[in-house]
Amino acid sequence: MNTTTHDALCDCLDAAYPRRQLFRIEELVEFFGCSRTTIERWMRNKNVHTIVTPGGVRIPRSEVFKLTAY
Repeated sequence: MNTTTHDALCDCLDAAYPRRQLFRIEELVEFFGCSRTTIERWMRNKNVHTIVTPGGVRIPRSEVFKLTAY
């Protein structure tokens, strides 16, 4: 992914979820336009670090930015 595309995705994420630091899987499914299975596969393969909260699994914002760098 080139720098322009990466920056555009980061801007889009900031616009859609300002100040959000932790994301639910469903939010990333909507943002990336992929399936829940894809997100879960990224988590399983250790490509995405997660945090377990009382409300469920969350993915830190920094990990989302790493995903958009690919």
